[in-house]
Amino acid sequence: MSDLRTRRTLFAIDRTFFKLLKTHAFTELNVSLICAETHITRSTFYQYYLDLDDWLERIVGRYTIEAQGMISCVDVADAADLSAVVTLLAKDADAVLMLFNIHHPAGDLQAELVKLFANEFAPLVQDDEYLTQLYAQAAATSVQWQLAHPKDQRTQPLAAVVQALCDQP
Repeated sequence: MSDLRTRRTLFAIDRTFFKLLKTHAFTELNVSLICAETHITRSTFYQYYLDLDDWLERIVGRYTIEAQGMISCVDVADAADLSAVVTLLAKDADAVLMLFNIHHPAGDLQAELVKLFANEFAPLVQDDEYLTQLYAQAAATSVQWQLAHPKDQRTQPLAAVVQALCDQP
């Protein structure tokens, strides 16, 4: 029973964070505001999180781990196919898009995705740092674009870029 109560409380805290992030910058939030909006006590909040940075670190970590499980670059075609990552993140598109706009030391989803894409792509271009970063930034931007514009899922331009990068001498 307490497990269900814990899940409900954590869900309520997450829902409140994302609701407030629609109208406030992350740096404007505080524990008192989260607790008031969630209708929980400060001690309940601190039972689950050390502070707001801890919440951000955990939520970014959750999406990063999920995305990491979907990213696999076996060959050039797979490197440009971001559909599995987009599909995974699309279930929480509004939340993920809000996280793309938070660049904080405790959590930066965009930077984490860039790292993941870079790690997967580097072997395809013989660890050329410039080409790796170029692809990783383009891939993260493509994921963000596709989440923000679900009806316009252009992946072909990125596929052409990936092919050109891999064809470099």
